[in-house]
Amino acid sequence: MVCCFLGHREVPQGLIDCLSAVLTDLIAEGVDSFLVGHQGGFDSIVLRTLKILKERYPHIIYQAVLVYMPGDMDDS
Repeated sequence: MVCCFLGHREVPQGLIDCLSAVLTDLIAEGVDSFLVGHQGGFDSIVLRTLKILKERYPHIIYQAVLVYMPGDMDDS
């Protein structure tokens, strides 16, 4: 099963504190693949947390994905 995370730049401290527990619950429910954006604080924290959880759950995979094609943000 796949779970996707795309977040915002700023991350409230309360969200950081519970992210590991939420990800652990998802893994226990059968999620084994994670797609994560590559911009902003939320995406960075999710990637960092998944990297730590990968040590405990080596079967999971995670990948950072492009939210925008390179150059698209500049094409106005």
